[in-house]
Amino acid sequence: MRILILSNTLNSASGWGTYARNTALGLRARGHTVRALTREKSDYDDERVWLPEPHHLLGNPFLWFWSAWAIRKAIKEFQPDIMHILVEPYVLAMPFVRLTMKKMPPWVLSIIGTYSVSPLYIFVVRKLMCDAYRRADAFAVLSHYTQKRVSESVVERCGDTCAADAQKRMTVFPLGIEDVPETPQKLDPNCRHILFVSEIKPRKGVREIIKACAEFKRTSTMPFHMHFVGNVPQSNYTDEVKKLVRDLNMESTITFHGPVPRSKLHEYYDFADLCLVLGISDGHHFEGHSLVFLEGNLRGIPAIGPIESGGEEAVLDGVSGYCVDPHKPADVAEKMRWVLEEHRIRPEDCRKWARDHSVERQAECFEGIYEKVLANT
Repeated sequence: MRILILSNTLNSASGWGTYARNTALGLRARGHTVRALTREKSDYDDERVWLPEPHHLLGNPFLWFWSAWAIRKAIKEFQPDIMHILVEPYVLAMPFVRLTMKKMPPWVLSIIGTYSVSPLYIFVVRKLMCDAYRRADAFAVLSHYTQKRVSESVVERCGDTCAADAQKRMTVFPLGIEDVPETPQKLDPNCRHILFVSEIKPRKGVREIIKACAEFKRTSTMPFHMHFVGNVPQSNYTDEVKKLVRDLNMESTITFHGPVPRSKLHEYYDFADLCLVLGISDGHHFEGHSLVFLEGNLRGIPAIGPIESGGEEAVLDGVSGYCVDPHKPADVAEKMRWVLEEHRIRPEDCRKWARDHSVERQAECFEGIYEKVLANT
């Protein structure tokens, strides 16, 4: 098959980029010809860098037409059998692509998380997003939790009929991660290191992590350090988080490292004893999954993640880590003790769980979706 994928980037410094890169390489490994249409240049050898920043499509009508022009140009040049939109905001351009093309290839939309829902609550783009749920040939959905949140919102904003029809075209796929060689970790015998990898924002549960760490410090004698790796934006939430660190006297135990290159991130995984992300719902913003848990598990690192989110599907409770209520710091601290002091989670079980989420398995699922769509068009 000739497959055109749309993403803001194929650089693996972001979740979207890692997902897009693994998608392209996984499908290519199965014998398909894959071209990427992106916003940012990467080292992938078949891409066109013509798209705008995806978030800006939510409030700038000019960018709908810019994106439509880029998509139309890519289709005419590449002549794909099928198109897969991996980053949801780009779907807002699809009605304008249709207006300028007599015949379009069938297309699939990935439903990942927040941006599959939030456009439905923005007046200027709600109808465009409802149109996507009516017209996409298929949906590749990252988790059952995401599917549930999307279905509820489509019912509310687009109607029962649209939601029921969209549900029939949804397939939940296993998120694939790239395998890494098994190497000995460089663990610190004098301190336990806990790793968070993402941006500092409310739906990542940063305040909840800090409260849990304070509770663990209160109830345990084990030295530990909490590492937050990822963008630290200038925001009221960041200010609140830093004030909470000071109020709980956690300055010596918590470090905000900011964003790091992918090569440097591997170093943090090398000495981590635990991956901890307590994603929570923040209005229409939610966690569809959590790549960091699987990336940590692949290196034998246990994970603690939240219930009532897509992260719950990234952690095999009691095997690769634990699922907790982010709003109960005592419960989170207890699971931290089980991992860091009692070693109840075995590294080999973590690796086995992660390797069940291979790039090949994800690509095989996508291939099945494409074949079904092409058979019906």
